[in-house]
Amino acid sequence: MIIVENDDDSYLSWLESNPDGFVVNAENPPRVASTRLHRATCRHISTPERSNWTTTGYIKVCSNLIDELKQWAKGTVGEVAPCGVCKPLVQVAFETPTTPIAVSSTPLPFDSYPDGGRKLLGRRSVTNSRRGYGLELRKLTNQTCCVYCGLDIYVSYENWLLLQVDHVIPTTVGKRLGIPSDWMEDYSNLVLACSGCNTFANQFDDMTIQDSPRTTEEFHALRDRVFLARKPIIEEYQRKEREFFDSAPWSR
Repeated sequence: MIIVENDDDSYLSWLESNPDGFVVNAENPPRVASTRLHRATCRHISTPERSNWTTTGYIKVCSNLIDELKQWAKGTVGEVAPCGVCKPLVQVAFETPTTPIAVSSTPLPFDSYPDGGRKLLGRRSVTNSRRGYGLELRKLTNQTCCVYCGLDIYVSYENWLLLQVDHVIPTTVGKRLGIPSDWMEDYSNLVLACSGCNTFANQFDDMTIQDSPRTTEEFHALRDRVFLARKPIIEEYQRKEREFFDSAPWSR
């Protein structure tokens, strides 16, 4: 960990050498209200249009370990809030997509899609999920269970009421990258989900992804990577929710 004060050249050099690192931006002296944790690639602390990062009443605390920066913040201001743009606390599990790269051998739900999920299947309808695009997604892909928790959506009426459809690449990511809406709303970017899992990690983003896919092949490769990154996050949300439920808080 390094603390940079009045030395923009050293700070920018660290950013260049540690693109996967993290930075705490703090006033000098630090105040909890203005202290933020960022990814090293976040535009709020790395844009080349500025040249006064550490010379105008601010310092930069840099490290490749988030826990190290949290410990610094704990001993200095008590806590540090994460940047809402680069979301440094969101786990990521893929590289910046420039050309298609082989993904994990973990089975993907898209394997059951037509052509193994490697082609566009058509833009989803604008009707509701249970009677419209959710039904069409099942016909196209044979999905019957939530791809995140495995709940059988069609085993009962009560489960069927929980049916929702999830954009694997979230719409916020698609808008930021300028991905064509026809790709984003295509059935190949949709999966069957229960209403619980569909609310978990729906704000997922990774600011290290800067290049928009240029072909449908690159688009589907990005979709696979995002799915593999989001699934363990959603599973962790499920674990915590079950742990809370099993504690029977209503009986206390």
